[in-house]
Amino acid sequence: LDLMNRLVHPNIVQMHDFEETDDHFNFVLEYIEGGSLHHLQSKYGNIPEPLLAIFTHQTCQGLHYLHSLNITHRDIKGANILLTKDGTCKLADFGSCSDSNISADDKMTMIGTPYWMAPELISQTGGGTWSDIWSLGCTILELLTG
Repeated sequence: LDLMNRLVHPNIVQMHDFEETDDHFNFVLEYIEGGSLHHLQSKYGNIPEPLLAIFTHQTCQGLHYLHSLNITHRDIKGANILLTKDGTCKLADFGSCSDSNISADDKMTMIGTPYWMAPELISQTGGGTWSDIWSLGCTILELLTG
């Protein structure tokens, strides 16, 4: 929760408010009207390389911001990259992310989506910001080829 509050970047979905009840949290997040890159590909087919290059650049800007704060997303995939109406990509779903204050045991926990997960996360031998780059590479390949 504290982590989401400190993330302010044009390529990251913003949290506006939250409410805690006895058994769960309710988050009020920025509304992103365009859906995910996964949804875009499902609806229209593979994303053309020039357009995907733009989306990848924007996603990398969001990742660079996260990584500069020592935060690893840990679940980069097309379904977690949302597209605004004006064509801006925003990283979403920070439920798996970790920061440098997470214990070594937690960093070795297998969290994320296996098809996009870096080998070191699958084998539970560690991980870090570089694991997001692996996942982004898997995402790019999937969005280009299906």
